[in-house]
Amino acid sequence: PAAAVHVQAGEALRLRDGGQIFGSTLGDTDAGSVTVASPRIDLQGGSAVTGIFAGALGRGRGGAIALDATQLTVTDGARISTTTSSSSGSAGSVAVQADRIVIDGRGLASGIDSYAYGDSGDAGQVQVLAREQLQLLRGGSITAGTLGRGSPGTIDVRAGTLQLDGRGAPDSFTGIAGDALFRGTGAAVTVQATRLEVLEGSGISTSTQSARAGQPLRVIADSLLIDGGGNATTATGISADTGGAGDAGSLTIQARAFSVVGEGLVSTSTLGSGRGGAMAI
Repeated sequence: PAAAVHVQAGEALRLRDGGQIFGSTLGDTDAGSVTVASPRIDLQGGSAVTGIFAGALGRGRGGAIALDATQLTVTDGARISTTTSSSSGSAGSVAVQADRIVIDGRGLASGIDSYAYGDSGDAGQVQVLAREQLQLLRGGSITAGTLGRGSPGTIDVRAGTLQLDGRGAPDSFTGIAGDALFRGTGAAVTVQATRLEVLEGSGISTSTQSARAGQPLRVIADSLLIDGGGNATTATGISADTGGAGDAGSLTIQARAFSVVGEGLVSTSTLGSGRGGAMAI
């Protein structure tokens, strides 16, 4: 594999306008692991690709990314990403932990992801822990999935307060998704928070576009609010869907206080020959 990359900053680490920490490879070699630690990490995109990467752009496997901070901010198209383009290789895992995390796309797709773009490649595990607060705003997202027949990976998000708000980014997904690419399958998704708000234009979802059954979606919160803001033209909510021959995954919600208002939704649906998934609330 490529050499491992370790970065530690005593006060703050800032990557802007094309700044990258890069453990990716272009050939047959596996990507190296990337470890980053700093009290404050600020990734701000712009006109050039910006972020932390451990992808295999050739036939190798993606590397693992581990990030530890007190405050993490990802904005303007920046990404934390591990991928594989191999027909049989796997994308690496991503593990992010911080007290406070803000992913604000400001209208541009920004966030944390693990994808397998090859025909049989496996997506990786994405784990995000925000001990106090996690905000996904205006195109901010946490996603994982496959384009082909490989394992779709998993997403595990845990936060004290979790807020998803898509207002201001109608053309970009805001939220947490097991994302099925073309004929692939999205990751299994687990979200746990003390307080969870899913606001206008945002969502938590998993889907399948293939003959493979969709993965389960589980949401656990003390307080859960889904508020579409009265906007019926933009989906807001929690869903498990299928657009292929495979059945949609199951959807489970556990909450002590649960409100759905303003055109918000909870759904499992089918647009293909597969069946909608089981739902338990």
